[in-house]
Amino acid sequence: MKKKTAAGLLALLLIIIIVAAVIWVFPKMEGEPPAVTFPGLKPALGAASEFAVVIADSKNGLKSASVTLLAAGQEHALADFSSAGSGEIIASKQFDISLAPKKAGIPDGPATLRVQARDSAWRGWFKGNLAYVEKEVAIDTKKPEVEVLTPQHYINKGGVGLVIYRVLEPDTVHGVQVGDRFFPGRAGQFEDANICLGFFAVAYDQPPDVSPMVQVTDAAGNITRAGFYHLIKPKVFAEDLIPLSDGFLNTVMPAFDVPVPDDRPIETFKYVNTELRIKNDETIRSVCRQSDNQQHWQGVFVSFPNATCRAAFGDHRTYQYQGQVVSQAYHLGVDLASLAKSPVPAGNAGRVAFAGDLGIYGRAVIIDHGLGLFSLYGHLSQISVAEDQMVSRGETIGLSGQTGLAGGDHLHYSMLLQDTFINPIEWWDESWITNNINSKKDMIRNPPAGS
Repeated sequence: MKKKTAAGLLALLLIIIIVAAVIWVFPKMEGEPPAVTFPGLKPALGAASEFAVVIADSKNGLKSASVTLLAAGQEHALADFSSAGSGEIIASKQFDISLAPKKAGIPDGPATLRVQARDSAWRGWFKGNLAYVEKEVAIDTKKPEVEVLTPQHYINKGGVGLVIYRVLEPDTVHGVQVGDRFFPGRAGQFEDANICLGFFAVAYDQPPDVSPMVQVTDAAGNITRAGFYHLIKPKVFAEDLIPLSDGFLNTVMPAFDVPVPDDRPIETFKYVNTELRIKNDETIRSVCRQSDNQQHWQGVFVSFPNATCRAAFGDHRTYQYQGQVVSQAYHLGVDLASLAKSPVPAGNAGRVAFAGDLGIYGRAVIIDHGLGLFSLYGHLSQISVAEDQMVSRGETIGLSGQTGLAGGDHLHYSMLLQDTFINPIEWWDESWITNNINSKKDMIRNPPAGS
């Protein structure tokens, strides 16, 4: 009886050992090679290219890996890795590749990016599963060519300029860089498809020495920057000291449902004029980052008829309550007051990009006039247009009011170029549009004799 019991225990122990061995050995025999991905890799590699090669194997971990570039019959080692002797299971490895082909002696032309990686599986007589991946790329270190066609550019601080240029390479990202702001250029406006319009703005808060330049980036990441003659006219914006009354605070602030621990109207005002203003302006900028590649507007923009200007663009406002400074803000538009609930016309033809509630701007409409140009109409008591509706110059889009952060019935009128607020008064000036925009276009379409 004891012999049978011992034999049974031995058999059970043997089964357990066999099962454990299978459980341990079976994963080692899997046949899936490591996965290889290429974050940031472009079809063409330029004069200074950065990309990543990520190799992963979650089952048995990586044993070794190498990244090489084959070009003009030569093999160039970019990265390698081995886990031999470490005893560590490495599930993934990322190689951050920085490549300067000229310094590495790699000529322009076709090339092959090759990745070889093995995992720690027991397949292939303990060699592991092999991942062998090749990517065809092009080496292109030549900078794109650009030619500025317009000779002179006069820009007001807070205003807009137009430079016209020709890009001689397809598939480029181009536009005008002004300090930390980039304004995309627009092709397809002339018979020559390579000629582009570059509307750009010098923001009210940019330094006086900011220097606009045309910037072109090709598919390989090569960048060409071309300066052009320009003169930025300085402008001193007004300083306004605005006392806040309890009457204003108690009338306007209850309309705002904001997360402030102290529900006194003055605390609500502080939040609305800072935090909510920032959020609302970001909403406006996000709407205005995508514009139709077609010029909807024609001629001078119309203002608010029979209106008086109550506040100008760029005014720096300091708010006081009971003799103490409580908040500050810049006024990025023009306030126009007429009769209460007066019809508000569209400044020019365009597509309604936004229609709805906009926090401090109350009920508001934003119109996309094409080529990056937008107009905004705030504090409306009524909106009479819908998003994506096309409107014509002077068409009524709503009625003036005092919704949002407004102490009385008026229209807040803003304009933006892409996501930068600009001074609207230029666009109400027919001679400014003629001299700074139309004359440049005409010069390209009808070049002077002998040019």
